[in-house]
Amino acid sequence: MILTLEEVKSHCRIDADYHNDDDDLYSLIAVAEDNIAQRLRYGSTEEAFQDGVIPPSVRHAAKIIVANLYENRESIAATTLHNVPETLDALLGPYVRYCEQKEVKNESRADA
Repeated sequence: MILTLEEVKSHCRIDADYHNDDDDLYSLIAVAEDNIAQRLRYGSTEEAFQDGVIPPSVRHAAKIIVANLYENRESIAATTLHNVPETLDALLGPYVRYCEQKEVKNESRADA
């Protein structure tokens, strides 16, 4: 998991002793991970970061996604909000895979 429940609660300003939304928050962490993997064009965050080291900007992007989904649980908002796509693009852009690297096989040829 990219984030811990404690990190998400701190970012979302949810009291650590409040546990009613814990299952929802765990679900949102998984959704954020899936969303980030899709944005980076990988099958999973584990594939994107095989060494297990998640860059701070990617972790912060996950916090933003979780907080946004937690605060806006419905498809309709009572207020007018403006999307700032540059934020996630700026945080995740350096890690996007633009072309898939293919493994090159060394095949020996027998020249006659």
